[in-house]
Amino acid sequence: MRCPYCNSEDVIDVDGEYVCRSCGSVIGPVLYAPRLKIEDVRPLLRRTAASILLASLNEEARGLGPKVSVEERIRRYVEEVAEALGVPEAAKKALELYGVIGKRRIQGKNPRVVAGALLYIAVNEYRLSIDKAAIANRLGVSKLSIRDTATRLRKYVRRGVEYAN
Repeated sequence: MRCPYCNSEDVIDVDGEYVCRSCGSVIGPVLYAPRLKIEDVRPLLRRTAASILLASLNEEARGLGPKVSVEERIRRYVEEVAEALGVPEAAKKALELYGVIGKRRIQGKNPRVVAGALLYIAVNEYRLSIDKAAIANRLGVSKLSIRDTATRLRKYVRRGVEYAN
């Protein structure tokens, strides 16, 4: 530390204040970081670690509230993105496709990715010029995961339409 008055580096701590030994100026109080006892910190660390873990595990569910079904999440995501992109008719088609596919085919998939893939398939059927990247950016997922999931779901859509006819 340097003295602001004489530029000397000969500064010492005297009774909790910095004092320059060259000119005798009192520079200011010594600021110490508060010291915590280990016993005080352990419960805080446990609580913090647990809350970080729970937050990361429930990040998606927290945005929609507790105990929201996967079907409801997919429906909300499809409707939100379709509205943001200005294609509400594609949302209706995407939800129809979801009914054809069934929930067994999407087990283990991220609901955001499934919603993006369904919307992408519906947009393609209507021949609208909305690409995977625009949908992926709105949902916060990769356009490659939407592409892969859409490719897989198209097979089930074709089979479902064939069985319905």
